[in-house]
Amino acid sequence: TIKGKKLFDPRSDTTAWSDNPALCLRDYLSNGYGLDEDLSNIDDTLVSSAANVCDETDTVAGDTRYTCNGAFTTAQTPYDTINNLITSMGGLVWYAKGKWRMKPAYWVAPTTIFTEDDLRSSIAVKTRHSRRDNFNTVRGTFRGEETNWQTTDYPEVSNAAFLSADNGQESVADIDLPFTDSSIEARRIARIALERNRQQLTVSASFGLRAFQVQVGDVVNLSVDRFGWIQKEFEVVSWTFGLTDGLDLQVQMSLREISESVFDEVDDGVV
Repeated sequence: TIKGKKLFDPRSDTTAWSDNPALCLRDYLSNGYGLDEDLSNIDDTLVSSAANVCDETDTVAGDTRYTCNGAFTTAQTPYDTINNLITSMGGLVWYAKGKWRMKPAYWVAPTTIFTEDDLRSSIAVKTRHSRRDNFNTVRGTFRGEETNWQTTDYPEVSNAAFLSADNGQESVADIDLPFTDSSIEARRIARIALERNRQQLTVSASFGLRAFQVQVGDVVNLSVDRFGWIQKEFEVVSWTFGLTDGLDLQVQMSLREISESVFDEVDDGVV
């Protein structure tokens, strides 16, 4: 049982050992065994916000919300290593506007409201996933002290309401968590993955320049009278900017419905 490398923490400008996933990911992005990215190209404001969320202890079990405990070799591709690291906080990592950015799985209330006045195109709406992408049960592996550091299945996460909605047919997603060392934490991450997957409504449209206020991972309100949406909550899953054929500046966004209940620790399936 060892402690790994000491990490720089932009919140306190100190270097010390930490199992905070945001700090681990920042270290990998900025060092030679990772992407060797310039520090100026990492958004330390979002790193600090993510690190604060990971350090919270207001969970049902009273433990730290997210930790990162595992190992990798440089034989792995950076793509695989980053994907494995980000599973430890159930979050997102992306590169936008010249900087690497990250966000853990955590509810942040929307601050931006879009209406039909902000639209610059028609709206494409998908109401459901394909059957291939839909699931109602999550299984996977972790390893930690409670398993004597052997890779073991964590208790599966399922939901009777979702199973009923799928006509009783079980659909399983395998989500392995190689950097999670607690079954409680593993179930917390798996539960969020399950609840997030059941938020199936997606919207794609072009928006005006007010969309420059948001980025991937932000939660926004969208009001569209035709669909009966009054400040309905959506998460930004993609964001691109460019000129149309008519030389009009537009932001193309894909949005996916989200709700605060996705991130709670209750197996109630509330949508």
